[in-house]
Amino acid sequence: MIELEEIHRSKHSATLENLLMLWAESMRGGDFEIGFPKESTCFLAAGKTHSEDWWDELDIHNASIMNTIINDLPEYQRMAINFEYLGNICIYKLTDFDYLDALHHAKIKIEEKAKIKGIW
Repeated sequence: MIELEEIHRSKHSATLENLLMLWAESMRGGDFEIGFPKESTCFLAAGKTHSEDWWDELDIHNASIMNTIINDLPEYQRMAINFEYLGNICIYKLTDFDYLDALHHAKIKIEEKAKIKGIW
């Protein structure tokens, strides 16, 4: 039987993974739509025609906040995140580097900061 604590932990892991994947997609160039919508039937006050444009803007905003959070991590944790989500292999430049430990601690810090920044 699955306990409530396991479900709660799984929910938080999924939220964190979604934020990290959003960040990774934005770092690779992503497929964010910036500018005018492709389909338009009318213009609203802010120049948006449908809710997808609002979600795109929110994704771009959240990815930008995630980038700031990740850039503020200590170097070894930032390199572990970059390796895990972007495939950047510069982590091997450090000696006595415990990748899994650094990744674990980086995710804890990212989760804390994401909650503070209001994107959780």
